[in-house]
Amino acid sequence: MGLSAIGKKQSSTATLQDLGFSQTLNQSGRILATNVDMTLQLTKVINNTSPLVTGHDEVLSGIWIGSFLTNDKVSFITNTDYLNAAAKTSTILTLTISETPYYILNEQSPIARLPEIVYHDFLYISTIIGMFVLVFVIVE
Repeated sequence: MGLSAIGKKQSSTATLQDLGFSQTLNQSGRILATNVDMTLQLTKVINNTSPLVTGHDEVLSGIWIGSFLTNDKVSFITNTDYLNAAAKTSTILTLTISETPYYILNEQSPIARLPEIVYHDFLYISTIIGMFVLVFVIVE
């Protein structure tokens, strides 16, 4: 059982990713019943990425994550129950798709912003140059 859909790029900073969700339905030693009710719950997952440079736009991307809810005792029957049941030529699968009342928000931000990185690089390079000058003065 699966669900797929094409994503959509809303703008350069907002993207809905492709949906590709599937799950196998099986139970050892049992057969799929002739009347199966299932629920597919979809949960929104939003990724909010902060920019490295202050003032630039945040990048948002989203994806749907699905999970199937079934009652295995009703959805699957034993071999003997299948043989004792009235003969049917079809299986009715009822799928209800719903959205969960919550969503997942993942916020990502850089550990250090660009000015801080430049400042630390400047301090590191100054220290290295100072050490070379000190070695040169000691050798001379």
